[in-house]
Amino acid sequence: MGVAFTDLDDTRKALLESWIEKVASPAPGDSSSSPHSGNTEFPPSSDERDALAVRLIELLHKKGLLDSSDLASLLNKGVL
Repeated sequence: MGVAFTDLDDTRKALLESWIEKVASPAPGDSSSSPHSGNTEFPPSSDERDALAVRLIELLHKKGLLDSSDLASLLNKGVL
C-alpha cells in the first residue's frame, strides 16, 4: 500500500521529504514521533503467546473451521 503525491512544487516536495526523513529516523531519545510513545507494555511471554494460540485454535474449532482431528493434531503434537 502506498501514497503518491503528484504536482508538488519544490517547496512542498522538500517539506514532505523532511517529514518522511524525520519519521524514518527520529533523534536518539526522541519518542515524540514514535507510534508507540508512552507505551511501556512489553511483548507477551512465550507462555502468554501459547495460551493465546490455544484459545485461537479452540475458537476456530468452535466456529467449525477446524474439525476434531485438526484440533487434536494441533494441541496434542507439541505444535505449541
